[in-house]
Amino acid sequence: MAHLIKQHSLVAVLLLTAAPICFAQDVGLDRWLSHMRVSLPVALCARGTAIRTCFTITDEQCEQGIASAARSCIADMKADFPSVIHLPEQGNKLGGDLGECTTEAYAAANQSKYVESPACVAARSAEERTERETK
Repeated sequence: MAHLIKQHSLVAVLLLTAAPICFAQDVGLDRWLSHMRVSLPVALCARGTAIRTCFTITDEQCEQGIASAARSCIADMKADFPSVIHLPEQGNKLGGDLGECTTEAYAAANQSKYVESPACVAARSAEERTERETK
């Protein structure tokens, strides 16, 4: 399941950096975190992602669980974030860190719903290919 978590972080970063807020600019921390609170559940719970494929959950359960995990991670990490985020570079790094924390927290809270199925393996493999292609 740790492998799954790593892949989710990458997918979150890739999806979030494509968002309009991520053009080269500086944004305040509160604005960036507000964007992340909305974007993380959407990105991580999209159909075909490993979280949606590897956990037996509904769309609503996924989005609520990821939103809850993200709130917890934001509370834990916010003091370490700068007051201004330089996008896209700093946003990518911090978004990856936040995505990793979020997916780890989600996976830990939902271990009983994890299913290692052929579809799960295929979703993880697709995310691994994406990771290799972006390096």
